[in-house]
Amino acid sequence: MLLRRTKDPTGSSASRSSVIDPEFGVVECRRTDSRYVRVRVDEHGKVYATLPRRAPLRYVEQLLDSSRTDIRKMLTHYQSQQVSYTSGMNIGHSHRLFIEQGSIDAPKRKLSGQQLTITLPLGVSPETTEARAYISKEVKKLLRREASAYLPRRLDYLAETYGFEYNKIRFGNPKGRWGSCSSSGTISLNVALMNTPHDVIDYVLIHELSHTKQMNHSPAFWALVESCVPNYKALKKTLKSMSPIC
Repeated sequence: MLLRRTKDPTGSSASRSSVIDPEFGVVECRRTDSRYVRVRVDEHGKVYATLPRRAPLRYVEQLLDSSRTDIRKMLTHYQSQQVSYTSGMNIGHSHRLFIEQGSIDAPKRKLSGQQLTITLPLGVSPETTEARAYISKEVKKLLRREASAYLPRRLDYLAETYGFEYNKIRFGNPKGRWGSCSSSGTISLNVALMNTPHDVIDYVLIHELSHTKQMNHSPAFWALVESCVPNYKALKKTLKSMSPIC
């Protein structure tokens, strides 16, 4: 297999280089103090590799060849979880996304009021790995902005109304969960909650607040949730039909 190699022009200590694979495209390679060569797929479906500082790039090429079946499975898995971004779609409760193409070399964004416009180079589909990663990054910024403006106030209101206490609040975008509560009372919330209805948001907030009194999912925990959200079972079912990925 013939692959074109490119080297890092900066010559940094954590040097970067890449190989161009006919199936997986540009595979970025990062040299570290690791003893092994590894190939991974990130959350956007981008294939990359790490290798020892003195290891030749042909080791990455050989690993790509011997691991094609596994890499394809990982790519299929991540692709099944990807959000399909379309022009005109809503972002959270307050913003709308528009996608257009223009005579530019790299994607760019413009936020005007409640409208986020992503301009992609001519001929670049929003479904490509690079475009999807760029759009996802900008969408998460807006969702975090909405989450920061709304969720702390709502959490404080529900905590005061139902007699809960918590330590602090954090935001993130974990792939597999909408929220969590630590034993120290830190409540972590997924910014993708802003893509769900308000009553579903309230259910998640009550769920995590209830963990400040019951660090489990025992009958006592669910009784506590139900005392605050009588229809929690229906909201829980709605939440399961949605994805925390954005």
